Amino acid sequence: MSFEEHASPTVRQVLVTGTSRNVGAHLANRFLDDGFAVIAQYRSETDELKALAERGAVLVQGDFSDASACQA
Repeated sequence: MSFEEHASPTVRQVLVTGTSRNVGAHLANRFLDDGFAVIAQYRSETDELKALAERGAVLVQGDFSDASACQA
């Protein structure tokens, strides 16, 4: 699913942080199962992320533990 399709007002969307492992990856998969457009934030790439991308999640890399990295 493209970014433009994610931005549609008729698509349920969710941003999940920490999707490279454990709880974040599980939540992202559950939202995908339920038909949500998932934007998956991660810090480091893992096999779980590749699987999310294959299922249609949009991946966004970012380190939220560093405040300066969050500045626009």
